[in-house]
Parts: sequence; structure tokens; C-alpha cells
Amino acid sequence: MKIGKNQLITLDDGKKYIITEEKMYEENKFYLMAGVKEDESDLNNQFQIAREVIFEGDTNLEEVDDPELLSKILPLFEEKENE
Repeated sequence: MKIGKNQLITLDDGKKYIITEEKMYEENKFYLMAGVKEDESDLNNQFQIAREVIFEGDTNLEEVDDPELLSKILPLFEEKENE
């Protein structure tokens, strides 16, 4: 499955997110995802960073919860476009 901006995804735990941005860091693709209410009517003010993992031809997302890695990735998403 191809993953891209503005795509609605459901994680294994049932939580729904919309991909708002994607950035590359050390040859890995990371996504900033905004949580979506269960009925998909609106955002729920929850955010998550995920890394794209390709295994045996399948594309999956792995939630990033390592504080050290997050401290390096979050500034990338704070940069304004065309800077």
C-alpha cells in the first residue's frame, strides 16, 4: 500500500489518523499524523509521528516513541515549506 499526505489510515489498535506531512530523516520516511474521531467527523487533537517500514513488499507504519529520535524529527515538521 502506498502511503501519502491527506490519507486516512487505521492503525492496528483501531485508532484513526490522517497523514498531514511527510519528511525524510537519515534515509527513513516519517509521517506526522493527526488523530481522527471514530466517526471520522473531525480531528481529535491527538498527534503521532510514525516511520514507514517496508517488509517483504508490504508498507507499514511504526509509531515513534523514542524520545531521542522524536527530539530530532519534530523540528523537521516545524519547518515552514520553501525555507
